[in-house]
Amino acid sequence: MEVEEPAAAAMLIHTITLHFLGNPKEEQASAKSVLINLRCPTLSDYRWYKDVFLTNFLKREDGLAVFWKERFIAGLPKLFGERILSKLRQNFATNDIPFNMLTFGQLFGIVKSEGLNLCNELKLQAKYGADKAQSRKEMDNFCEAFGVEKIEAPSTRRKCIIKRKGPARRPFRPKPIPKSNLPAAKPRRKGKASKKQTKKPIV
Repeated sequence: MEVEEPAAAAMLIHTITLHFLGNPKEEQASAKSVLINLRCPTLSDYRWYKDVFLTNFLKREDGLAVFWKERFIAGLPKLFGERILSKLRQNFATNDIPFNMLTFGQLFGIVKSEGLNLCNELKLQAKYGADKAQSRKEMDNFCEAFGVEKIEAPSTRRKCIIKRKGPARRPFRPKPIPKSNLPAAKPRRKGKASKKQTKKPIV
């Protein structure tokens, strides 16, 4: 009985898994497909990219494989991914990066650090660039993707609220009708009394 109980428990867990989650092998296959095709279009999407990658990465039995660390970097925007690889070569002092010595936590930390450095560089460019308003808006979204929240003074927030409200509405006043549009007055008809008065007396 001692040998059969663990087997029965495992069978029960397997049955429950199949009932609620489906076939685990199919789930792993779909997770692999998502990971291989996953891309981070812009750095503003970094949080989403990281969350989706981790969600599907943890479903894989080969999650500890070195390949997935390289795949994570390959899914980043091209220029930023090259910047991360350059930083890793600098840290390990070799062109052949030993990904087996690098944990995902360390990799995420390097990505965040380089993202913040790039954010500060671009903020300086946006401050003195031509399209300041558009550049600042893009930088806010970019920096928030790496966990940097925008800090605003209370007075700044009040100004934004007042601008959103807009000018106060004027009370409704009906437009005056021009005289040209008014109906013409009808001529008065002469009554009988007026006719009698106009008759000349007979001499």
